[in-house]
Amino acid sequence: MKLFLRFLLFFLVVNFALHAKAQQCIINSSCGYTVRIGIVPRVIIPSVNPCPFGYNYNVRFDYTIIVTGVNTCFNGNIGIQPQILCGSQNNGYFTINVAAPTVGNPSSSNTYTGTLTTTSNPFRSNTDCATATPASLGCTNLQLTIFGPGIPTSTVNCAAGPLAVNLTFFKGVAQKNTSVLSWSTASESGNKSFTIQHSIDGINFKDVGTINGSNNSSTTKNYSFKHNTPQSGKNYYRLKIIANDNSFIYSAVINTINSFDQSVLTVNTTITNNEVFITTPKNDEIYLLNPSGQLLMNLKKGNNSLATLPAGMYFIKAGASVVKIIKY
Repeated sequence: MKLFLRFLLFFLVVNFALHAKAQQCIINSSCGYTVRIGIVPRVIIPSVNPCPFGYNYNVRFDYTIIVTGVNTCFNGNIGIQPQILCGSQNNGYFTINVAAPTVGNPSSSNTYTGTLTTTSNPFRSNTDCATATPASLGCTNLQLTIFGPGIPTSTVNCAAGPLAVNLTFFKGVAQKNTSVLSWSTASESGNKSFTIQHSIDGINFKDVGTINGSNNSSTTKNYSFKHNTPQSGKNYYRLKIIANDNSFIYSAVINTINSFDQSVLTVNTTITNNEVFITTPKNDEIYLLNPSGQLLMNLKKGNNSLATLPAGMYFIKAGASVVKIIKY
């Protein structure tokens, strides 16, 4: 019964997501990864020209498939069977196979693109073979049959069109004790925001900031974000790209390697008796930050009482120096 309810919930969520968004298909696997699919019809391929008695035809289309996240189930392929609906006529392609994320690997993002032609070859009784286009034939809707690890075989409906956000790059640079992240989009459609997520193992991510998207844009947009509390060593980052209907997709995972200069700042790394002792030869302002980089309080040289804080991890920052502390 529980398995049936999980399948039913998954099916309803998938159908809601696909019907709610006009220009993309998002399928969430119960294994933890996401498949995002864009299909764009480009050209009608008629069987004959001229066609005084009608003609058979297929549709040439571009596809973009983005697979992101962690696979917690088993290795295997994702099978996608697109069927482009031109009015009431179905133009199908057998199967596009792409790999699901490898079990045991950190979060990843892989993009697959290409151009294919449907094979079902339906008959059209009109004589417009020389001028037919996907627009004139009404090739605006799409059915997808999809299956794979954590995705039971099902057919869902969505609209044929480009993906909502065309992310051209996402990169990060370690600067002193911070990570500076930057990314760019070539176009956006219904894009509400970017949530920046951070991880120290590449698997478990936490939100560290949000930047508004450009909603609808056909020009290049550039974004940046500074993470003030990375760990010393390797830090992983990804973008959670959130649409206006609150559906979302993840970017590829990038990393920075940060080395901290702590020579000018010395503190007790574990708080004892609710106090932390700070020494620094400089006169920089001293701040206490939470793991998301938010300011909690100003500190001073010498003893500081942290009795009002709950147990957890915090960061003390003075100038370019950052030290992690733990309160038990």
